[in-house]
Amino acid sequence: MAYNQRNDGHCRIALLSGVWIFSFLFFGLATCWAAEDAVVGQPAETAIQPLESIVSLIEKGRWDRAQEQINQQPADANELLSPVRDLLTRHHALEQKRRQKQQQIYQEQSEKLQKFYAWHAVNDPNATDQKVFAQVYNVWKDATEDEQADLLKQPALQTLLKETYQQGMQWYREGKYAKSSRESVQWLMTFDPQKAEYKTLSEQLQQISDMDVLLRKDACDEENRRYTTVTPETIARVFQILQAYYVEPIDFYAVAEEMVRRCSVLSDVMKTESKNRLCNADPNDCIAWTNSLEQLASDLKKMKADEFDIRDFFGVQDVMLMMNEQTVNLPQGVVLAMLAESAMAELDSYTQVVWPSGVRDFDKIMTGQFGGVGFRISKDKDAIKVLSLIPDTPAARSGLKADARILAIDGEPTDSMSVLCAVRRISGLIGTSVTLTVQYPDSEKQELLTIVRDKIVVPTVEGSRQADNGKTDDTTATGPANDEERWDYFLCEDEKIGYLRLSNFTDGTVSQIKTALEKLEAAGLAGLILDLRGNGGGLLTAATEISDLFVDEGVLLKSKGRGGKDAQWAAHKDDVKRTYPMVILIDGGSASASEIVAGVLGHQGYHRAVLVGDRSYGKGSVQEVVELGADQGKLKFTAAHYYLPNGQPVGSRDAVKRQGRDDWGIAPDVEVELFDFEVRQIQNVSSQRRNTAEPKEGQDKQLPINERMLAADPQLSTALLVLKARMAVGQ
Repeated sequence: MAYNQRNDGHCRIALLSGVWIFSFLFFGLATCWAAEDAVVGQPAETAIQPLESIVSLIEKGRWDRAQEQINQQPADANELLSPVRDLLTRHHALEQKRRQKQQQIYQEQSEKLQKFYAWHAVNDPNATDQKVFAQVYNVWKDATEDEQADLLKQPALQTLLKETYQQGMQWYREGKYAKSSRESVQWLMTFDPQKAEYKTLSEQLQQISDMDVLLRKDACDEENRRYTTVTPETIARVFQILQAYYVEPIDFYAVAEEMVRRCSVLSDVMKTESKNRLCNADPNDCIAWTNSLEQLASDLKKMKADEFDIRDFFGVQDVMLMMNEQTVNLPQGVVLAMLAESAMAELDSYTQVVWPSGVRDFDKIMTGQFGGVGFRISKDKDAIKVLSLIPDTPAARSGLKADARILAIDGEPTDSMSVLCAVRRISGLIGTSVTLTVQYPDSEKQELLTIVRDKIVVPTVEGSRQADNGKTDDTTATGPANDEERWDYFLCEDEKIGYLRLSNFTDGTVSQIKTALEKLEAAGLAGLILDLRGNGGGLLTAATEISDLFVDEGVLLKSKGRGGKDAQWAAHKDDVKRTYPMVILIDGGSASASEIVAGVLGHQGYHRAVLVGDRSYGKGSVQEVVELGADQGKLKFTAAHYYLPNGQPVGSRDAVKRQGRDDWGIAPDVEVELFDFEVRQIQNVSSQRRNTAEPKEGQDKQLPINERMLAADPQLSTALLVLKARMAVGQ
């Protein structure tokens, strides 16, 4: 391709005007082409080989080479080539539309930026850097990599970045960490994330933020008992478990050094008093704490690292507890939690203690089940907003609607309540009730709504659209009592192309996907798109069982842990022969269990699926969870690394980045990176798909939601093209 595409992953800016007009330009390119793709007549044997070769190129994303090969075939050689020739034409048109729209947005925003520069130099010479950065970002977010490189070279931006870094460092020295992060580091890491001094400042602020979160009050913990049950015995058990079972032998000397280093930021956090902190300390005591840590760090350097063991580590910990009593005098449980989290930061990003106060939320995520009322929420300015309702739950039956603002929960205002706290207050024991004060956007009236809690099972498998209750066929709902039957799982029903989106891997995911597959297969499923984008993973067992649904024999996955603690998962023959072609969508949000499913089914030896989208997150490790004791919390730790059927590990993002590389995770066979305007399109249509919302003003209300999805989503449209190419050769 003549241009590079990208998705910078940073904070999104408001929807640009005209985006939805563009999204429907894809109509005619990305709809479910049925009759015109039908293969007519008996193919000649001589046409099969070139067809397979061309499709193989498409499966690798080599569209131009595939076009060259098909151009070399006689136009009337055989009708077998006609559908693939048409698919290549559609792909070219799709990419051309994308390129034109991207260039249009880029040029418009570039012109606005130049006008802004000229205007503010004369009329507003004291304009804040934030205004300038916002204008630059409007150009940056929809620019190609080459265009971004040119922007970064501009003297005006380089000067601005240097000044912003100096200002950020000044705010850091003054203890204005949030300001430094928000108004300095955010922009530095957006435009030049590889610059060493910018990365260092970002890491320092992140450590302070982590410490601040640890010490911050929990609005749902009125008695501030979050760490009161944390004892020296709890922490001893944590590190004894890690010593025995962590994936690699622990370098306790390095762990102790990191613990001392990270705890030194406590003084920075305590520079200013805060009412939202569990505890505070006198500035002079903070200085004494820092001086003591410097002496401890010096003493550590005199010790022999190769002889330093867990007993020495506990000795350092005891010294730090004594230092706390002599200086800042924070509650012991708080200090123990701080020491443990600082020490484990040396190990990896996934090893952590789930403190007693967080166990309930942790279990909800892992099981996908809890006592509650059944809706998804977000923070909206000074209130909690209902995003969507889970069908056939107490909330859905109560008459509550999406977009409602929850002003109070059991009489307590939500204006200063976090989303996590709101979730905890709305959830509760099955059979108990919660009273919500709600208000809708088009009304000034406040309503009281009392809902009785029930068991909620969060659905993790969705289809292309909410089923039409007026239909009665096998793929749609007629008012059933479970979420699986409320989805239409066909993306293109005429061609029997299915679409399943997995949001997580929980206890219920395997049964949910089996139910969806049974519906599709009973209706004649011919090809399947499995969407794992944004799926952060979950249970390893769910990942291997789902992979097993599509592979009849061979090794699916291996894991290697400490002391020969290895495991292997093998495929089993299923009563259903699932030989239909598949495409799997992945992106930077696909992690852990998602990477296992994509890696297994995309394995060349099985050739079950082609991977389309962006490179996955890059986790590559298996975590185990153990109980620490009654009311002591849980320990989640990395116990093994996993290896795909070809024996290759999934590259760990953290490890690969430390080596200065970017080839972590699972690479797609067909890469389709998104621009910011496309990400916003997809988000809007996804919300409509889940909520069965009507298109907004200015959007084509005649298009079914599945066609709106294809029109707005280049990754999905490309996946459909690849799948149809595979179907043409029966793969």
